[in-house]
Amino acid sequence: MENRQLTDEQPNEAEGHAIVHEPRYWLITALAVVATALLVGGGMWWWMYGKLEAQRKELEQKVVELKGQIDEEDRIIAPDNFVEAVEIDEEDRVITSNDFVEPVELVNPVDVVIQGWEFYENKDLGFSLWHPPDWSIFERSLLSPQVGLSSPEFMAAQENTPPGTELAGDNLTIFYYKTVDDYLSSNAEGVSRIEDLNSHYAYRELQPILFNGIEAWTVVEGGIADFYQILIPVSGHLYKLLFTGKNFYSNLTEIEQGIVSSVKFIN
Repeated sequence: MENRQLTDEQPNEAEGHAIVHEPRYWLITALAVVATALLVGGGMWWWMYGKLEAQRKELEQKVVELKGQIDEEDRIIAPDNFVEAVEIDEEDRVITSNDFVEPVELVNPVDVVIQGWEFYENKDLGFSLWHPPDWSIFERSLLSPQVGLSSPEFMAAQENTPPGTELAGDNLTIFYYKTVDDYLSSNAEGVSRIEDLNSHYAYRELQPILFNGIEAWTVVEGGIADFYQILIPVSGHLYKLLFTGKNFYSNLTEIEQGIVSSVKFIN
Protein backbone atom coordinates (compact mmCIF):
# COMPACT_ATOMS: atom_id res chain seq x y z
CA MET A 1 0.00 0.00 0.00
CA GLU A 2 2.74 2.50 0.81
CA ASN A 3 4.63 1.63 -2.35
CA ARG A 4 1.65 2.50 -4.49
CA GLN A 5 1.23 5.92 -2.85
CA LEU A 6 4.78 6.91 -3.50
CA THR A 7 4.39 5.98 -7.14
CA ASP A 8 1.29 8.11 -7.43
CA GLU A 9 3.08 11.16 -5.95
CA GLN A 10 6.14 11.05 -8.24
CA PRO A 11 4.44 12.67 -11.27
CA ASN A 12 3.30 15.56 -9.08
CA GLU A 13 6.89 16.29 -8.03
CA ALA A 14 8.08 16.30 -11.68
CA GLU A 15 5.50 18.85 -12.68
CA GLY A 16 7.01 21.45 -10.33
CA HIS A 17 10.51 21.57 -12.00
CA ALA A 18 11.85 23.05 -15.39
CA ILE A 19 13.21 20.80 -18.08
CA VAL A 20 16.97 20.37 -17.66
CA HIS A 21 18.98 20.02 -20.93
CA GLU A 22 22.11 18.01 -21.11
CA PRO A 23 25.51 19.70 -21.75
CA ARG A 24 25.58 18.17 -25.23
CA TYR A 25 22.60 20.36 -26.21
CA TRP A 26 24.44 23.58 -25.38
CA LEU A 27 27.49 22.47 -27.30
CA ILE A 28 25.46 21.83 -30.44
CA THR A 29 23.71 25.20 -30.10
CA ALA A 30 27.01 27.07 -29.73
CA LEU A 31 28.47 25.32 -32.74
CA ALA A 32 25.42 26.26 -34.81
CA VAL A 33 25.73 29.93 -33.84
CA VAL A 34 29.44 29.98 -34.69
CA ALA A 35 28.82 28.28 -38.01
CA THR A 36 26.11 30.81 -38.89
CA ALA A 37 28.43 33.73 -37.99
CA LEU A 38 31.20 32.28 -40.12
CA LEU A 39 28.88 31.86 -43.08
CA VAL A 40 27.58 35.45 -42.81
CA GLY A 41 31.08 36.88 -42.23
CA GLY A 42 32.52 34.86 -45.06
CA GLY A 43 29.81 36.07 -47.39
CA MET A 44 30.46 39.70 -46.46
CA TRP A 45 34.19 39.26 -46.92
CA TRP A 46 33.73 37.65 -50.31
CA TRP A 47 31.41 40.51 -51.40
CA MET A 48 33.90 43.17 -50.23
CA TYR A 49 36.79 41.34 -51.91
CA GLY A 50 34.90 41.23 -55.19
CA LYS A 51 34.10 44.93 -54.99
CA LEU A 52 37.70 45.89 -54.18
CA GLU A 53 38.98 43.69 -56.98
CA ALA A 54 36.66 45.41 -59.44
CA GLN A 55 37.85 48.84 -58.27
CA ARG A 56 41.49 47.71 -58.57
CA LYS A 57 40.95 46.61 -62.16
CA GLU A 58 39.18 49.88 -62.98
CA LEU A 59 42.07 51.87 -61.47
CA GLU A 60 44.63 49.86 -63.42
CA GLN A 61 42.69 50.58 -66.63
CA LYS A 62 42.74 54.33 -65.89
CA VAL A 63 46.48 54.19 -65.21
CA VAL A 64 47.02 52.48 -68.56
CA GLU A 65 44.92 55.14 -70.33
CA LEU A 66 46.78 58.00 -68.62
CA LYS A 67 50.13 56.45 -69.50
CA GLY A 68 49.01 56.25 -73.11
CA GLN A 69 48.08 59.95 -73.08
CA ILE A 70 51.43 60.89 -71.54
CA ASP A 71 53.29 58.83 -74.14
CA GLU A 72 51.30 60.58 -76.88
CA GLU A 73 52.17 64.04 -75.45
CA ASP A 74 55.83 63.03 -75.16
CA ARG A 75 55.75 62.03 -78.78
CA ILE A 76 54.25 65.37 -79.80
CA ILE A 77 56.87 67.47 -77.97
CA ALA A 78 59.75 65.13 -78.58
CA PRO A 79 63.06 66.86 -79.39
CA ASP A 80 62.74 66.09 -83.10
CA ASN A 81 59.40 67.88 -83.20
CA PHE A 82 60.48 70.75 -80.94
CA VAL A 83 63.45 71.97 -82.97
CA GLU A 84 61.28 73.84 -85.42
CA ALA A 85 59.27 75.50 -82.62
CA VAL A 86 62.46 76.68 -80.93
CA GLU A 87 63.75 78.12 -84.18
CA ILE A 88 60.48 79.96 -84.78
CA ASP A 89 60.46 81.34 -81.24
CA GLU A 90 64.06 82.47 -81.59
CA GLU A 91 63.21 84.21 -84.85
CA ASP A 92 60.28 85.98 -83.18
CA ARG A 93 62.51 87.01 -80.28
CA VAL A 94 65.04 88.54 -82.66
CA ILE A 95 62.31 90.46 -84.43
CA THR A 96 60.82 91.62 -81.14
CA SER A 97 64.17 92.79 -79.84
CA ASN A 98 64.39 95.17 -82.79
CA ASP A 99 61.35 96.85 -81.25
CA PHE A 100 60.64 99.20 -84.13
CA VAL A 101 59.97 96.90 -87.07
CA GLU A 102 56.50 98.34 -87.71
CA PRO A 103 55.84 100.89 -84.97
CA VAL A 104 52.60 102.79 -84.71
CA GLU A 105 52.90 106.36 -85.96
CA LEU A 106 51.63 108.39 -83.01
CA VAL A 107 52.10 111.93 -84.27
CA ASN A 108 53.74 113.32 -87.37
CA PRO A 109 56.27 116.16 -87.38
CA VAL A 110 54.38 119.41 -87.09
CA ASP A 111 55.80 122.77 -88.12
CA VAL A 112 52.46 124.54 -88.13
CA VAL A 113 52.06 127.01 -85.28
CA ILE A 114 48.47 127.10 -84.09
CA GLN A 115 47.37 130.71 -84.33
CA GLY A 116 47.38 132.47 -80.99
CA TRP A 117 49.42 129.82 -79.23
CA GLU A 118 52.57 130.70 -77.30
CA PHE A 119 56.03 129.24 -77.68
CA TYR A 120 57.79 127.64 -74.70
CA GLU A 121 61.43 126.54 -74.66
CA ASN A 122 63.44 124.93 -71.88
CA LYS A 123 67.11 124.88 -72.88
CA ASP A 124 68.17 123.23 -69.63
CA LEU A 125 65.95 120.21 -70.30
CA GLY A 126 66.40 120.38 -74.07
CA PHE A 127 62.90 120.68 -75.52
CA SER A 128 60.34 123.18 -76.76
CA LEU A 129 56.61 123.22 -77.49
CA TRP A 130 53.60 125.38 -78.29
CA HIS A 131 50.62 125.82 -75.94
CA PRO A 132 47.41 127.87 -75.61
CA PRO A 133 48.05 131.22 -73.88
CA ASP A 134 45.59 130.50 -71.07
CA TRP A 135 47.33 127.30 -70.06
CA SER A 136 49.54 127.44 -66.95
CA ILE A 137 53.14 126.17 -66.98
CA PHE A 138 54.92 124.95 -63.85
CA GLU A 139 58.64 124.21 -63.73
CA ARG A 140 59.51 121.88 -60.88
CA SER A 141 62.55 119.98 -59.67
CA LEU A 142 61.42 117.13 -57.43
CA LEU A 143 62.80 113.61 -57.85
CA SER A 144 63.47 114.58 -61.44
CA PRO A 145 63.17 117.87 -63.37
CA GLN A 146 59.70 118.32 -64.82
CA VAL A 147 57.44 120.81 -66.57
CA GLY A 148 53.68 120.71 -66.06
CA LEU A 149 51.00 122.21 -68.32
CA SER A 150 47.45 122.68 -67.04
CA SER A 151 44.32 124.01 -68.71
CA PRO A 152 42.05 126.55 -66.99
CA GLU A 153 39.42 123.82 -66.56
CA PHE A 154 41.92 121.53 -64.87
CA MET A 155 43.07 124.30 -62.55
CA ALA A 156 39.47 125.17 -61.61
CA ALA A 157 38.68 121.53 -60.92
CA GLN A 158 41.69 121.30 -58.63
CA GLU A 159 40.64 124.41 -56.72
CA ASN A 160 37.07 123.12 -56.23
CA THR A 161 38.14 119.65 -55.11
CA PRO A 162 38.33 118.91 -51.36
CA PRO A 163 41.93 118.74 -50.09
CA GLY A 164 43.42 115.28 -50.35
CA THR A 165 41.13 114.12 -53.15
CA GLU A 166 42.44 116.21 -56.04
CA LEU A 167 44.28 114.60 -58.94
CA ALA A 168 48.04 114.92 -58.60
CA GLY A 169 49.86 116.51 -61.51
CA ASP A 170 48.67 118.45 -64.54
CA ASN A 171 46.98 117.78 -67.85
CA LEU A 172 50.43 117.02 -69.21
CA THR A 173 53.71 116.70 -67.35
CA ILE A 174 57.06 116.32 -69.13
CA PHE A 175 59.70 114.56 -67.02
CA TYR A 176 63.40 114.63 -67.81
CA TYR A 177 65.77 111.78 -66.86
CA LYS A 178 69.47 112.02 -67.47
CA THR A 179 69.61 108.38 -68.59
CA VAL A 180 67.20 105.54 -69.32
CA ASP A 181 68.61 103.69 -66.30
CA ASP A 182 67.71 106.66 -64.08
CA TYR A 183 64.12 106.38 -65.26
CA LEU A 184 63.94 102.61 -64.74
CA SER A 185 65.57 102.62 -61.29
CA SER A 186 63.15 105.26 -59.98
CA ASN A 187 59.98 104.03 -61.69
CA ALA A 188 60.27 100.29 -62.33
CA GLU A 189 62.66 98.68 -59.88
CA GLY A 190 63.98 95.35 -61.12
CA VAL A 191 63.45 96.15 -64.81
CA SER A 192 66.61 96.73 -66.84
CA ARG A 193 65.11 97.60 -70.27
CA ILE A 194 62.13 99.64 -71.40
CA GLU A 195 61.16 96.67 -73.57
CA ASP A 196 60.49 94.69 -70.38
CA LEU A 197 58.23 97.23 -68.64
CA ASN A 198 55.21 94.95 -69.05
CA SER A 199 56.89 92.51 -66.66
CA HIS A 200 56.49 95.07 -63.87
CA TYR A 201 53.20 94.89 -61.97
CA ALA A 202 52.49 98.62 -62.39
CA TYR A 203 52.71 98.77 -66.20
CA ARG A 204 50.73 97.37 -69.11
CA GLU A 205 50.04 97.87 -72.83
CA LEU A 206 53.63 98.71 -73.76
CA GLN A 207 53.87 99.55 -77.46
CA PRO A 208 56.66 100.82 -79.72
CA ILE A 209 55.81 103.97 -81.67
CA LEU A 210 57.35 106.72 -83.75
CA PHE A 211 57.04 110.05 -81.99
CA ASN A 212 57.59 112.83 -84.50
CA GLY A 213 59.94 110.45 -86.29
CA ILE A 214 61.74 109.35 -83.08
CA GLU A 215 61.63 105.75 -81.90
CA ALA A 216 59.67 105.79 -78.64
CA TRP A 217 57.18 103.86 -76.47
CA THR A 218 53.71 104.28 -75.07
CA VAL A 219 52.70 102.56 -71.83
CA VAL A 220 49.94 102.76 -69.22
CA GLU A 221 50.87 102.96 -65.55
CA GLY A 222 48.11 101.76 -63.25
CA GLY A 223 47.28 102.43 -59.61
CA ILE A 224 44.56 104.59 -58.10
CA ALA A 225 44.16 105.97 -61.64
CA ASP A 226 45.58 105.17 -65.07
CA PHE A 227 48.32 107.37 -66.48
CA TYR A 228 49.03 107.24 -70.20
CA GLN A 229 52.72 107.87 -70.89
CA ILE A 230 55.00 108.40 -73.84
CA LEU A 231 58.64 107.43 -73.25
CA ILE A 232 61.09 109.06 -75.66
CA PRO A 233 64.84 108.27 -75.55
CA VAL A 234 66.82 111.18 -76.99
CA SER A 235 70.62 111.37 -77.11
CA GLY A 236 70.98 109.03 -74.11
CA HIS A 237 68.40 110.95 -72.04
CA LEU A 238 64.77 109.96 -71.54
CA TYR A 239 61.68 112.17 -71.67
CA LYS A 240 58.41 110.98 -70.16
CA LEU A 241 55.18 112.67 -71.23
CA LEU A 242 52.54 111.79 -68.63
CA PHE A 243 48.82 112.55 -68.91
CA THR A 244 46.76 112.62 -65.72
CA GLY A 245 43.65 110.44 -65.72
CA LYS A 246 44.06 109.33 -69.35
CA ASN A 247 44.75 105.78 -70.48
CA PHE A 248 44.88 106.06 -74.29
CA TYR A 249 46.16 108.60 -76.80
CA SER A 250 42.65 108.76 -78.24
CA ASN A 251 41.42 110.03 -74.85
CA LEU A 252 43.51 113.18 -75.19
CA THR A 253 41.73 116.36 -76.19
CA GLU A 254 42.56 118.06 -79.48
CA ILE A 255 44.49 120.72 -77.59
CA GLU A 256 46.52 118.09 -75.71
CA GLN A 257 47.25 116.30 -78.98
CA GLY A 258 48.28 119.61 -80.54
CA ILE A 259 50.71 120.32 -77.69
CA VAL A 260 52.19 116.83 -77.99
CA SER A 261 52.63 117.15 -81.75
CA SER A 262 54.51 120.44 -81.31
CA VAL A 263 57.17 119.01 -78.94
CA LYS A 264 60.70 119.36 -80.34
CA PHE A 265 63.98 118.23 -78.79
CA ILE A 266 66.94 120.55 -79.07
CA ASN A 267 69.74 118.45 -77.51
